[in-house]
Amino acid sequence: MEERLEKFRNNLIKGFSENGTGKIEAFSDPDFQGALLDAQKAVARSGDESLENVLVELVRKRSTCEKRDRLCLTLNDAISKVGSIPEPDLNALSLILSLRMFK
Repeated sequence: MEERLEKFRNNLIKGFSENGTGKIEAFSDPDFQGALLDAQKAVARSGDESLENVLVELVRKRSTCEKRDRLCLTLNDAISKVGSIPEPDLNALSLILSLRMFK
């Protein structure tokens, strides 16, 4: 489990530094910390690399929220729920979203 969490932390740091779009200041926000804890729990439970990648991206996006608005709450909810969605279902949802976005 520690190995999974360490890998997640490293990927999260990499995601923040490479994209330059994550806000480090978010780590001092208690609401962000709660979302980050949910992400860590999901990674620790599953060890699934694709889930980890999704969570890194969701946490990075969540860090850009400056106020508690609909986007922020939706990202919090996505972070807490994505770990309970099986990979084939998550792939199907991604495909549906892609088809609708590029229609």
